[in-house]
Amino acid sequence: MSDPSHDPSEQPRELVERYLDELFDALRGPARHARRLLTETEAHLHDAIDARVAGGAAPADAERAAIADFGLVADFARACNRVSARERVLTLLGDLRIPAILLVGLGFFAVGLSGAIDRVLSSAFGTQFVFGDPPGTTYAATDCRHWMSLHPQATSCAQAYLAEARDDGLAQRFIVGVVGVLILVALLWWSRVRKQPLQVPVAFISAVAAAVFGTAGVILTGYGVNRAVNFGSHGPGDFLSAGGVSALFAAVALGVFARSWKGGTPSPAR
Repeated sequence: MSDPSHDPSEQPRELVERYLDELFDALRGPARHARRLLTETEAHLHDAIDARVAGGAAPADAERAAIADFGLVADFARACNRVSARERVLTLLGDLRIPAILLVGLGFFAVGLSGAIDRVLSSAFGTQFVFGDPPGTTYAATDCRHWMSLHPQATSCAQAYLAEARDDGLAQRFIVGVVGVLILVALLWWSRVRKQPLQVPVAFISAVAAAVFGTAGVILTGYGVNRAVNFGSHGPGDFLSAGGVSALFAAVALGVFARSWKGGTPSPAR
């Protein structure tokens, strides 16, 4: 790249414009970083030229001297881009903050929804179908005494375990689901307080959601089917419900991704 400070044919202050044009082409990173850098560089160059002219230098000489102090465009841009790389990472982390929180909220809500389905499956097919351990599983005597104390109506350790597994499993899933709803509501409330729509890259977040929920759906459903094949009605329901909810969320996310992709660059989610 040529060094404009050595081009005597340029008119005063046109060298500054040439320098800024070449600097703009050489800069990398976020647009706001480039704009700020160009503004600061232009102001500094003009201030340096004005100071030299006030000291008695000819305008053309003052301009060439000020640009020479800045150095070659390539060297200056390289130094700026090293700083810009760090800013890109920080900007990326900042941009991913809202999508990450949204995905966590949706994931927690999915867990709560799977708990609701577990409750239905337990009523329809029995607690063992959802929360049962494989046949032949043995339990420690201390655990049995603890479960029997919590569920005195149970006639055996296995029944007490199933009752406790059902109560704990459903409670945990419902709590996680409520937390997920609170996260989603908090995001909406935050956007209302700021009076700005949530800046969510719809295509990106829906693609990630489809991949994550889709993978979870395949794994959990496969595990549930394997459990049913090998152990019959002993505990496949829990995995099947989680896999079904994951598959449902993946299908919805895939549909959103297809719509946003077909429609071009999506607007911020509201």
